[in-house]
Amino acid sequence: MEKESNTNCMNGTATMPSYFPCIKSSESHPLADWLYLKSVITSSPELRMMTETYRKRLAISKQFADQYKPEMPAITVSALMNGYGRQLADFLKPTYMFQLDFDHVKKEDMEQLIRLVRGDNHTMVEYITVSGRGFRVFCAYHPVDDDDISVLELFDAVLQKAMAYYTQLLGIAPDKQCVDITRCAGLAYDPDAYFRWDAEPFALGPKDLNPLYTKKALQAKYSARRNAKGGKRSSKVKEEAKSSDKGAPTIEEAASHIKELLNQWGYRFEPEHHNEYVWHFADICIYYGIPQEEV
Repeated sequence: MEKESNTNCMNGTATMPSYFPCIKSSESHPLADWLYLKSVITSSPELRMMTETYRKRLAISKQFADQYKPEMPAITVSALMNGYGRQLADFLKPTYMFQLDFDHVKKEDMEQLIRLVRGDNHTMVEYITVSGRGFRVFCAYHPVDDDDISVLELFDAVLQKAMAYYTQLLGIAPDKQCVDITRCAGLAYDPDAYFRWDAEPFALGPKDLNPLYTKKALQAKYSARRNAKGGKRSSKVKEEAKSSDKGAPTIEEAASHIKELLNQWGYRFEPEHHNEYVWHFADICIYYGIPQEEV
């Protein structure tokens, strides 16, 4: 039998994710290679037993099943960690990979959705999640040659693009909890899991980056204005600012422009996005120089 090549869209020097023997553990080591991950998912007797145990518990109650989940292995798909924790402070390098979770998929839709996922050139890995009621996707993305864009900013921009892409492809949206670069992907036994080592990485073009550049320019502009004003202003200065073109606007004056910017950046005040929208709205208010207590 011909030996399978251990190559994908990245070269042999690529940064690998961290492997956690169990989700509850803070200790990890770099994943040996992608073929090792494939062997664990498709043929590990230990993972098979754990997956079956979780599903038996799930038949009783989700709470009972979730008590067992921390015992299962996982990887931080998007990050190489320092081996001692799973927080952002333990982050070492990006892997230029990300995960998308599709949970609570209708049983009658599962087969068709998986067929669509596997037929897309961006899908590198797909497997059924431990509940048996959803699936998880791994994809790669290209770095950008711009030192002004941070690792986290790039990750967020790519993830937003990929989430929109797969939502359009499948007609269902992925879980919003995968926006954390250090998030663990729990492994589950799936002998029929899908792997495409030459999957096409996502790439950001000018259209994708322009909203990010606009946001960064706005932040820099109003951060400088706020610093120049020396922080908090007196009540008298606040009143003067309202009548001055150079002063900070009130929330009422800035609201329409802020809403327009948020719409341009893809943020909507809709179910499951309320907190995210309000956070970004408040963030921009502060960059406008509007006092934090007013915000």
